[in-house]
Amino acid sequence: MNRVGIALAGAGAFGLRHLQALGRIAQADVVVIVESDTGKATQLRAEYGAGKLRDTLAEVLAMPEVDAVILCTPTPVHGEQALSCLAACSRQDSAG
Repeated sequence: MNRVGIALAGAGAFGLRHLQALGRIAQADVVVIVESDTGKATQLRAEYGAGKLRDTLAEVLAMPEVDAVILCTPTPVHGEQALSCLAACSRQDSAG
């Protein structure tokens, strides 16, 4: 079965819970953690074997290895971030 490249945006309590759950899914590959707190992101990457670290979602949306994004950021920014994800998906669909 194919692996799914996942970007996890937000390394707080909900991000941690998602990382724990994703660790139990063989096909899930956390390729990048998006977090402005570099120390927190570095710790989670080491603990859960995530790939890269980035501090903005915009950087991540152009990464070809990202198939899905999980938003674990503060609720007030979900709408804007979700729209950015959809726009990036739309651009990739029209390019391919």
